[in-house]
Amino acid sequence: MPVASVEKRALIVASTEASRTALHRHEVYVPGLRKWGDPNARLRGDTAWGATRSRVCWELDLDLNPDKILAGWTRRLDAAHREFADRLAANPAVRIEQQNGRDRIILTGLDRLDEPASLRELPKEVEARLPAVGLPEMVLEVNSWVPYLGDFTHVSEGNSRMDDLELSVDAVLTTEATNVGVDRSSTTASTRSVTTGCSGSNRTTCARPLV
Repeated sequence: MPVASVEKRALIVASTEASRTALHRHEVYVPGLRKWGDPNARLRGDTAWGATRSRVCWELDLDLNPDKILAGWTRRLDAAHREFADRLAANPAVRIEQQNGRDRIILTGLDRLDEPASLRELPKEVEARLPAVGLPEMVLEVNSWVPYLGDFTHVSEGNSRMDDLELSVDAVLTTEATNVGVDRSSTTASTRSVTTGCSGSNRTTCARPLV
């Protein structure tokens, strides 16, 4: 590549990464967007803030004088820095080295500890104590103790009911908990519940071992 020339693809990647970092730091913003928009746009104006300042500070247990709050944080930060500096010299696991003209904190790696036999056996014992039941059946079993699934209503009408609504809600809760597809989970949950005898009128036989 000629001297003083610019690689277009590298420039695009570097600019994209820099823009992404600046967006996360709210150093730049996109007008009109809520998440990536101007963070100052949603601040209260001087008139509105003056009317609610006392109540907000009282609810947050903050002093009306910001200088007192900043002074407290300054003292805490200074004390933390001094404590860190005092302990740094006495800590053999930490050292400061010069790398590329800048000071870098180097932490010494910890020695590896062998796992005791009891720790290796713990996962096996925990797994052996877990009930052999699927998550959809577990949700329906809890519903048989505390009937909470019946409190949901269909989105179309507040007073309408649909067949096997509790199974559908069970499927939705399962998909949210396991992050799988709704269609796939709904079919699996409904089919498995029907084969194990789970229905709206028979909720006491929902927890069955999977075979």
